[in-house]
Order: sequence, then structure tokens, then C-alpha cells
Amino acid sequence: MMMNNIIRSILNCLQRRLGLKTILISLVFVLVIIKIPKSLINDSFNLNILWMTYDKGYVPNVVHFVQFDNGNISFPMALCILAASRNINPTVIKIHTNVQLTGPYWMEASRRLGKRISVVAAKKPTEISGKPVGVVQHASDIFRIQLLIAEGGIYLDNDVLVVNSFQRFRSLNVCSIGLPRDVDPEAFIGNQILVCPPGDSFMRQYLATYESKFDDSLWYYNAGEVPTVDLILPHPELVNAVPDSQFGVSLGICGRLFTAVSKPKWNLWRNYTALHLFYNWRESLAKESYNDTRDHTPETIRKHPSAFAEIARIIWYNNMGEIIN
Repeated sequence: MMMNNIIRSILNCLQRRLGLKTILISLVFVLVIIKIPKSLINDSFNLNILWMTYDKGYVPNVVHFVQFDNGNISFPMALCILAASRNINPTVIKIHTNVQLTGPYWMEASRRLGKRISVVAAKKPTEISGKPVGVVQHASDIFRIQLLIAEGGIYLDNDVLVVNSFQRFRSLNVCSIGLPRDVDPEAFIGNQILVCPPGDSFMRQYLATYESKFDDSLWYYNAGEVPTVDLILPHPELVNAVPDSQFGVSLGICGRLFTAVSKPKWNLWRNYTALHLFYNWRESLAKESYNDTRDHTPETIRKHPSAFAEIARIIWYNNMGEIIN
């Protein structure tokens, strides 16, 4: 800890005149040349942590998931948690929930991540401005907005697979949100991936639309249509609108990821930052592949040639995505 404090003090002084990248490169050189004893370099001091400590990103390097009412963590959700850890390298992953989390895949994910994952007790919203909230998905929509206003960070739906770094979005002092108008000119935002600094102006206005226009009977009206039409289209400067080629939130992503074995595998997933699986919508969005494999497990992904199975093998088995016999 003393070594950490000394280096932090030196860096604070130097950072006014030198760029962070220059400082980090110089530090690596110094560590190699003077051969600091291994006893002084423990788990609390490494270049990843050093980078995060002096990372001037506006968005906290914290990942948030929300899981209301259902405590059983599925294999796909466990994959998404592990993928977020692998490709974002957050200081912590928080699972906000009102139930006890259970299941073998939860046990395995929490074992792998250890102290890097935290379960946070959360109260599911039951009303907004006096209007009852009965649909659990709507409660989650409201909770994530309130959470990001208070804490900031990276919110991910439970079926969002992160495949590349979020660093470029964390460096922006504005909310980054998927708006897939590069594939559908009439599309609404995708609130399945949100990257926000605390107290973000758009998020506060987003919450205000729930308070004034909430309708529990309409699917994706408050989450997608209202903020797109009332806020982002007239005031595009409120957000960093991320195209579908980066935040894959359009409906077509599902079919490409879960393509049946008779068709060529979709390889362009590597160019994305994150992909919304639409996992519970596969029966309608990817019917052929749904009939082929209804439930994915560590066993079913071993030999399946789909893009999803390839990503899953990389995450679960820590290989290069190749078929496992």
C-alpha cells in the first residue's frame, strides 16, 4: 500500500505536464529496469488498476445488472456477466435484486469473479408519480434510470453480451445509448445498453417522461418511443447516439447470432461493442435455430456452429471459440 501511495503522489504531480499515456509507459520501463521487489507488487497494485485509477473517464467503471423477482440465474445471463467482466474489466459488477440469487450458473459465475461481483439489495419500483407499476420489465426500466442518475456507470440487460471494450464511451460526459437508425430509420432507442455519467441531463429528462406519461399497458412506449420522439430527435445533443453497428440492439441481431446450422455462421459480431441477444424472443426472431436448440447449456455450445455458441465458448471455456469435441 505504501508503494501505491508513493506512485499515486508522483503521478499526480507529473500529470499536469505529461500525458497519462506517457506516464504509464515510463512507469512500466522503470518497473522493468529497477526491478521493484515482487513483495511490493501485490494484487492491489497492477497496471490494470493503475490505469483505472488515473482513467479520467466521466462514466464510473462499474457494471450494473438488475434482476427482479426471479432469483434463478440462467446460463445465458451467467455468460453475459462473465463477458462484461472479461471485456470491460470493471472495478465491480453489481447485481441489483430483490430476491436471493441461486442456481449452478450463478454459483459458477460468482466463484470465478469473487470480490469483483457484488449483490445489492434493491427495492422494485411499484409506482411512479402515483401511477402503479405492475409489469416487472417496466419496473426494471424505471429502476435503471434512477440508478444511473444516482451512481452512473454501465447498465446492461441480462441478455447483453459484451464483446469489446467500453472505454471510448466511458470517456464521454454524456449518455451513450443505442439508436439503430443505421438499419431502421424509424427505430427507437435501445435501453438495454446505457453508459452514463452520474446525474446525466438526458437521464433526468428520461425519468421525467415516466413521471408525466407513464402507461403500464403499453410495451416499450415509455422506455423507447417517448424518449426518442420527445427528447432525442428534437435535441440530439442530449446523447451520444450509438449506431447498431456498435451497440447491437436491433431485432435482426437475434437471427444472426443464433443462425441455424444449415446457414453460414455470422462472423461480424467481432466488430461490435455489445450485442443484445433478445434471448427470450428467439422463438419469433430466430425460429429455426430456436427449434434446433431451445435451451443453451455448457454442453450444447461445445459443438454448435452458431455465432452465439462461438462467443459462449470463448467466455465459458476460455478458448478461441473453436468447436470442442
